[in-house]
Amino acid sequence: MIRKIKGGVGDLRIHFAGQATSGQMLLQAEEMEWLMKTLDKEKRAGFTLVELMIVVVIVGILAAVAIPLYRGYTKRAIATEAVAGLGTVRTALRVIYAIDRDYTNGNTITKGEPAETILGIGDHSLDGAYFDQDDYSITSVTSGTFTLQAKGDINSGAGNNTGKANGITITMDHEGTTSSP
Repeated sequence: MIRKIKGGVGDLRIHFAGQATSGQMLLQAEEMEWLMKTLDKEKRAGFTLVELMIVVVIVGILAAVAIPLYRGYTKRAIATEAVAGLGTVRTALRVIYAIDRDYTNGNTITKGEPAETILGIGDHSLDGAYFDQDDYSITSVTSGTFTLQAKGDINSGAGNNTGKANGITITMDHEGTTSSP
């Protein structure tokens, strides 16, 4: 007959007795099942390689989805600075239009000119963390309409943010409609 005796953690002693009856043999089978389950639990301390590989695959899938999303959100956040700068230029042009009823200010503002040529836009007043004053330009202007552009490059920005706006182009028209990055 098998008897289980617990002394300490993991301490198991097995005693065999002489002849066993059928009832005792059934008891022995149940005790053997208990013994096998106990020993099996002791062997399973930790994770199997398959379980670890499943976790690695899940983390890889999450990273494959999250990293591009993060980059997209970062790009959009950087673009908000360009939208703000274009809004400043748009406001200056609207002031000129309110006075002269002409965005060209008597043909002194023309296509391709930097934004700093507009009255009210001071030297370096459009410099930000990601875009510099030189990144803003007038892409088209008529007496009644205009289109502005902010285009980041590898030299745009200041400090640790230099070049982070590279490849980001935002346009804004006279109505304030902007393009998305």
